Amino acid sequence: MLKLIRNTLADRSTLQTPTGKISWKFLQELNKLQDAQGLRLGNKLKMAHIRWEKQKMKVKLATQVFSSSVADALEFCNTQLHLPQFRGCEETVEFLRTIDAAFDVLNSRNPLGKGYKAPMRTSNKERAEKVLL
Repeated sequence: MLKLIRNTLADRSTLQTPTGKISWKFLQELNKLQDAQGLRLGNKLKMAHIRWEKQKMKVKLATQVFSSSVADALEFCNTQLHLPQFRGCEETVEFLRTIDAAFDVLNSRNPLGKGYKAPMRTSNKERAEKVLL
């Protein structure tokens, strides 16, 4: 499912939601910025994630695109650095965080996991329902 979401977002460039637009452009701009600076803003986003077509079967690449670290980097570029190419990325940031949280809830298998990575139990049922509903 992560690969399908990534493929759809990359192919269409923009997805319209009731509250705004989710745009692949922000991920491309983040990669361009990180390549130009020679530094990573705490994420693993590279050209292989942007030009995924030759490695489309690698779930790892799709998982790393939809990570909270990429969302944090986009948010930092918008709110702290005030870079114009990241203006309006709030909807994309929220989308990335939602997909990341849903993946963590559904992929939880470690009995010692914390937060969204904790296995589903009656004690954390509300947290999982909030993400999945």
